[in-house]
Amino acid sequence: MFFFCLILIICVGTFGYFTLINSKKSDTLKRQLMLVTKQNDSLKNKTLTVKKAESINITYYAPKYKLGLILNNCSLYLSPLEDSPVLNSLKENTKVYILDRAEVNSNAWFYINLYSEENVNNKGWIKDQNLSFIEENSEDI
Repeated sequence: MFFFCLILIICVGTFGYFTLINSKKSDTLKRQLMLVTKQNDSLKNKTLTVKKAESINITYYAPKYKLGLILNNCSLYLSPLEDSPVLNSLKENTKVYILDRAEVNSNAWFYINLYSEENVNNKGWIKDQNLSFIEENSEDI
């Protein structure tokens, strides 16, 4: 009988110990889940906050020149908009191919292709004030 009671006490104690350990792990996981949920909600709210922009008018024109030179250090944009993501930073005197021209809400932009061996982030839009043109038969090429 004593042996049976001892085995019963050991079993109950072991069960209680594992229940306590699992309860602590469960509480930790619940706290982590609540924290991650708050962070996720915060990030969702940031990305879902979309500006209600006024209408955008983009008119495309054939560019007069095929080659250009970057005048100032500037950004290469994904689209011809100032709040567009920046793809690359361009240095002064970088030679570029001019692929297209657009007027966006009365601002001129040029779609360019960089002289680059890599095919990553080498095409995009720049503002017209950052570009000078090179005549095709020029010695500057």
